[in-house]
Amino acid sequence: FVSTKTFLIGDSVFLSGSMAFSSLSWSTGYDVFVSFSGEEIRRTFVSHLYGSLEKRGIRAFKDETENIPKPSEIQLATIRASKIVLVVVSNNYLSSHFLLKELQEILKFQRSRHLTLFPVYYGVDPRDVRTQEKEFGTDEKVDLEIREWSKALMELVCISGEHSNNWEDDAEMILKITNDIWDKLSTLRFGTLVGMDLRTRRLYELLSLDSKDDQVREIGIWGKAGLGKKTLARCVYREISQQFDVRVRLADVNKIHQDNDPSALSTLLGSKLIQASNSGWYMISPDDTARLTDQRVLLVAEGVDKVEQLYILREYIKLFGPGSRVIVTCPDQQLLLSCGITLVYQVETLRFYEARQLLNLHAFKHTHPPKAYEQLLSRAIKICNGSPLVIAAVGSELCAKPKEEWETVLSRYERSSDEDTFGAEKSSFGVLNDKDTSLSRNTAFNCAGMDFHMQAVSGLMEIECENEIRIVGIWGVRGVGKMTLARYVYEETMHHFHISVFLENVGKIYKDHASLEEAMISKDGCD
Repeated sequence: FVSTKTFLIGDSVFLSGSMAFSSLSWSTGYDVFVSFSGEEIRRTFVSHLYGSLEKRGIRAFKDETENIPKPSEIQLATIRASKIVLVVVSNNYLSSHFLLKELQEILKFQRSRHLTLFPVYYGVDPRDVRTQEKEFGTDEKVDLEIREWSKALMELVCISGEHSNNWEDDAEMILKITNDIWDKLSTLRFGTLVGMDLRTRRLYELLSLDSKDDQVREIGIWGKAGLGKKTLARCVYREISQQFDVRVRLADVNKIHQDNDPSALSTLLGSKLIQASNSGWYMISPDDTARLTDQRVLLVAEGVDKVEQLYILREYIKLFGPGSRVIVTCPDQQLLLSCGITLVYQVETLRFYEARQLLNLHAFKHTHPPKAYEQLLSRAIKICNGSPLVIAAVGSELCAKPKEEWETVLSRYERSSDEDTFGAEKSSFGVLNDKDTSLSRNTAFNCAGMDFHMQAVSGLMEIECENEIRIVGIWGVRGVGKMTLARYVYEETMHHFHISVFLENVGKIYKDHASLEEAMISKDGCD
C-alpha cells in the first residue's frame, strides 16, 4: 500500500501521505458476490438479477468457476472483500462439490462477521435441503467430507432468504432481493452518514438512470450550509460513476471561479474531460461539437453560487452524449431555476430520529445510549436544529463526559442560542462565554469565519502535491475551535484521499492503549 494516498486526523493532527493499513476491502471489494451453478439459471435468473443490481449501482461479482477442485485464494479474497454473498441454491448447486466447498468457506467468513449471507432457493425446497433428500453427486467421497457438507447446508437453511416457489414470477422476486440488498448496504455504504440512504433514494428518482429517453438530465441539489449537499453528491457519484463512459467531479466551483481568471473554470473542465475520456484528444472547448456527442458523461459540480458559473458549465454540457447526467450543488434554488435546472432536490435537516441516531454515534459510539441521558439527548437535539455538521461537533464535544458536564455544556449552548441574534434569525449557537468560542461563529453553526481558516489549513496541506507526506498542526488555547476546524477540513477534503481516518481524543486513546496502533487498525483504514 506504499502508493496509497492517506488522510488522518487525530485531535489536532493531520497526516497526508503513505501509510499501510490491515484492510482495504471496504473500498476495493464488490458489494455482492453471487455464488451459483448451472448454465440455465446463469442465462435467466442470475443474468436478470445481476442487471437489476447493476442498475441500482450495486457492484456484483458472478462466481462461475466450477472446474477446479476447490476455491482459489483469489476467489476467497474476493468473497471476503464483498459485503454480501448471495447464494443461489439450485439442483445443480447441491450436486457441485466445488460450490459446497465454497459454501463452507463463505460460512466461515459469515460467522466471523466479515460479510452478510443471503440465500435464494431457486427451484429447490429448503425442506429438501434440510432433510438431505437431494444427493451431492455421483463421485465417491469420504464420509467425513459429506458430513461437513451436510452441516454447512443445515447452517445455510437456518438463515432467512427467498424461495422461488413463493413468487408468481422471477421479476417480482428479483426486485424484492434487490431492494433488500440495497437496504442492507445502506448502513454499510454510508457508515455514520445517518439519513444518507433516504436522500440518495430521492436523488436517484430525479436521476432516473433507467429512463429510456436519450436526453441529458440536469439535477440541482440545494439547501443551507452544513446539511450535506456535497456529501450527498459525492456518495451518488461514487455509486453510479462506473455506469458512464466519462465521469468528472469538480470540487469548489465557486473557489475556482473566484481565485482565477474568468477562463479558469472553462479550462479546468475541458482538461478534466480530456483526462476522464482517455481518448488522446488534444483539446476540448465549447467550440468542439463532435468530441463528446457519443459519450455518456457524468458531471458533478460542487459549490456553484453564481449564474455565470452555470453558463460556463452549460457550454460543455450541450456537448454531452445521450443519457448523460449532471449534478450541481448550490445554496440557492432560484439560481438553479433561473438557469433552467428544474429537477431540484432540497437537502433538509435531519429528522428527530436521524438526529438522535447521529448524536448517539458521536457521543456514545453506538446507537443505544444509557436511559439516564434521555432528557439530555432531547435537549442536545433541539439545540442542533437538525444540522449534521453541528450534531457531529456537539456529539464529539460531549463524548465520554458525565451527566454533570453534559448539563453544563448544554446550558451554555441554550443561553447563547437565546442571546445571539443575526439579522432576523437566531443563530444555532452564539458565544459560549467570554473565553469559549469553540462552537460559535463558524461554518458548523452560522457559516461565518470558517472559510478563512479552512483556506489557511488547505494551503498548508498542499493537497495537490503527490510526492511527500505533509503534517499540519493546528494549535491554540482551549475552546477556540481547533477540533471543529479539524472536523470541517476533514469533511471537505477527505475525497482527495484513498483512505481517510478521523481519530478523536488521541490523548485519551494513548493513555488507555499505550499505543495508537490499535486505534488505527480498529478504524480499518476508513472512516
